[in-house]
Amino acid sequence: MTWREHLRNLALVGVCGIALALLPPALSVYLRSFALFAMMYVVLALSWNVISGFTGYTSFGHVAFYGIGRKAVGKISSTV
Repeated sequence: MTWREHLRNLALVGVCGIALALLPPALSVYLRSFALFAMMYVVLALSWNVISGFTGYTSFGHVAFYGIGRKAVGKISSTV
């Protein structure tokens, strides 16, 4: 990749970050939770790609930590 492509990608990430920071107040609760879960699954897919795709390891540890964290957050948020 050239420096121009790196700068373009960085600008795109910045614009998306700003849009995601400003968008939640304008959305309903359903759309906010849908966007949150979609982003969580994107992060899970990216971690799977790094672990299994680039390195070639077969590991389900990160999926277990993801599930444990999701369950813990669900329990904590339901009691608050």
